[in-house]
Amino acid sequence: MTLLWESAPLTNRDLNIFTSDNTHLTGQINLDAGINLIPDFQTYFRNDVFNNLEWQFRRPQYPHLEYADCEFEVILEDRNIGFFNLELVHSTAFNSPTALQNNAMTKIKWGGLRDYIDNPDYLGLTLKIYRFNTNPYTYRLEIS
Repeated sequence: MTLLWESAPLTNRDLNIFTSDNTHLTGQINLDAGINLIPDFQTYFRNDVFNNLEWQFRRPQYPHLEYADCEFEVILEDRNIGFFNLELVHSTAFNSPTALQNNAMTKIKWGGLRDYIDNPDYLGLTLKIYRFNTNPYTYRLEIS
């Protein structure tokens, strides 16, 4: 198993935790440089981490967004809660304000995992993405 990425300390936004009436819950986490300080994080997740997935342009109203489904084994503070099929979204618009401001281009939508991760106990912990050295690849998300 190979560690591919570790987030910065998790925030309310990352974990989709409601804090006030002004909170906009996105239902996703941005995949950025993290504590690994990946210099090419805008392409790293699409082209290296999840390159073996079937990426598709699924929504005509967003022609610059690619989507892929990925099954993750999920470990929350040493507790295996099972496998979750989560949607990944990657923007191909590298001339967009998001890209030009050096923001994340790939995100994981929490989907069915949403009710498990919106836990204040996880604030300040990190999210790690692992890939098992199998063919086809198997992935693990771990909050610890």
